[in-house]
Amino acid sequence: MKTSIVLFLILFNILGIFAQNHCSDTRPYSDTTILYIEVDELPKFQSDNFNTALEYIYSNIKYPNEADITGTVIISLVITKCGKIENVRIEKGLYKECDEEVKRVLLSMPKWQAGKKNNKHVNTLLLLPINFKLQ
Repeated sequence: MKTSIVLFLILFNILGIFAQNHCSDTRPYSDTTILYIEVDELPKFQSDNFNTALEYIYSNIKYPNEADITGTVIISLVITKCGKIENVRIEKGLYKECDEEVKRVLLSMPKWQAGKKNNKHVNTLLLLPINFKLQ
């Protein structure tokens, strides 16, 4: 009997460890979602092919042919505690096609490593400036 109780406790602890590594928040972002601006660890972009999020963005962005403009699009986005990008918004637009292209590229990004507050993954609000320059 003691052996089965000990075995049960060991299995329970192992399952608890696996559950902590798996993100189970499948609820979509909403206006009642708690967002953090100040975190202990900022979200980190994860990719085998790119070192930074901006490198990914600039490598995948296509400058609209009809746009003969330079400037900056400022975008806000939420990195969820599961590492997904959600709630992408244009805070300062430049040109409709440029704005839409930035959104397209951001929504195509792979998952990030979530930000942390008090050693827990949290939903984090980020602002990103994306520059458009003519070559």
